[in-house]
Amino acid sequence: MFKFLERKSSFLQAIRVIFFFDIFVRIIQFIRELIFSTFYGFSRVTDAFNYTVNILGTPINLIADALLVGIIPALNKKNTMQEKINYVFSLLITFFCIIFSLFFLFFIFYQHIMKFFAPGFDPDTLDLTFQFSLLYAVIGLLTVFNRIFDNFFKAEKVFGLFNFSNLISAILSIIVLLLLFKLTPLAITVGMLMGALVGFCLLFIRLPLKKMTSFDKDAVTLIKRSIPLLLSGGLGVINTFVDKSFSTVFEAGILTILSYATMIVTLTGSILTNAIGGASYSFIASEIAENKKESVITRVKQINFFFLSIFSLICLGFIVLGHFFLKIVFLRGAITAEDINILYKLTLIFLPSTIFSSIGTIVLQVFYSYDNLKVTTIVNSLCVILQIVFNILFIDTLGYYTLAISFALSSLLSTTVNGYLLHRIYGISAFNYRFFLFSLFISLVTPSAILINDVWILLWMILIVIIIYLVLCKGEIKEYKQKIVLFIKEKYRN
Repeated sequence: MFKFLERKSSFLQAIRVIFFFDIFVRIIQFIRELIFSTFYGFSRVTDAFNYTVNILGTPINLIADALLVGIIPALNKKNTMQEKINYVFSLLITFFCIIFSLFFLFFIFYQHIMKFFAPGFDPDTLDLTFQFSLLYAVIGLLTVFNRIFDNFFKAEKVFGLFNFSNLISAILSIIVLLLLFKLTPLAITVGMLMGALVGFCLLFIRLPLKKMTSFDKDAVTLIKRSIPLLLSGGLGVINTFVDKSFSTVFEAGILTILSYATMIVTLTGSILTNAIGGASYSFIASEIAENKKESVITRVKQINFFFLSIFSLICLGFIVLGHFFLKIVFLRGAITAEDINILYKLTLIFLPSTIFSSIGTIVLQVFYSYDNLKVTTIVNSLCVILQIVFNILFIDTLGYYTLAISFALSSLLSTTVNGYLLHRIYGISAFNYRFFLFSLFISLVTPSAILINDVWILLWMILIVIIIYLVLCKGEIKEYKQKIVLFIKEKYRN
């Protein structure tokens, strides 16, 4: 089993491996959330859990995303396996110090932080959030450690091990939840903690060497070089705190509904983005290092056209089937029909962001491969500031819909500007004007379905969108068709 998982992969093989494991992991995690919400509804218990995941998970993801982007290029420069292992262990030590310090400060000033950022929480909800946070702090630390191992194996073109450990971790977490949910609402975090710990052990035992001979100062250098991303991400953390602060003042359950709308959109986007994006970074970084610019241009164009097509199709499908899907999945236990209506509307607003966030992932990978962090840092920082300002200005007028609208607009703006600058600086196009116009059209059509109750009008609208897509993208469709036919012929010959 482990020999199969440790086999080096080509780009297409890497996509298949990541996609195969990731789709099962995401489904299991979704079922875990569904079980939790079925028994507790959209209530102060689920609000406390989702608040914890957002407030602690956001800075953890910031640290992981900002500081780990340079690991693969750095590992590629190491000459021996012992040097690579020294670098990995040095990162573990460095990240432990950083994360432990952050959590230590958080728990010392917990009451002051929550009083400011969770003004709508009552004392019982605050106590429950504190209990969730204690467990999630360890989960977050192990998650970052596992991401470090993941980057090490990706640098070696090994994509199966991390995804296998994620699968085992997700299965274990849901088993623990099923065994303990009647005893305590903390069962969901207990299961996640045990899953993260087992995942860490599975990855650690497969390291080719398990002993550090010296501390690699490049681990500290990585942090210094990532300061621009940390500053930009810090604004994102502030934005999350602001969003959740606004969410706590609405009626109980709204914070959970917002979190679930985000989760559905993230789940929809991440299954493909994680597979393709997770595989592409290693290859894009290698091609840029080898000065194969034409290969990068072709790869970026093909990936982003695929993202545009598949996520546009998902948006159109959700317009017609989304409400029915949400009722089938969520309408049970303590969840009401009104909860489903709000969840459907918020998801429609969030959903077009999958197009821009997926394309944006590839754009960022190219910038990172060129060791350029400044451009994206400035752009993303400005977009986050605009998002915060938008929330403050319109929260009283549009209510909780403001949080979804501002997120979608920020995603559209950051990807558009970063894509333009990528073409301007390096001559690599993330999308052309036709892609942009169609993406913008989808972003307007999808949330507008909230205002239309006639299913026939919706179907006609979807048909028009499809016709526009076929007209605007006929060249790319023909190119993809030829590639698919050629691929099938080669497979048939073999």
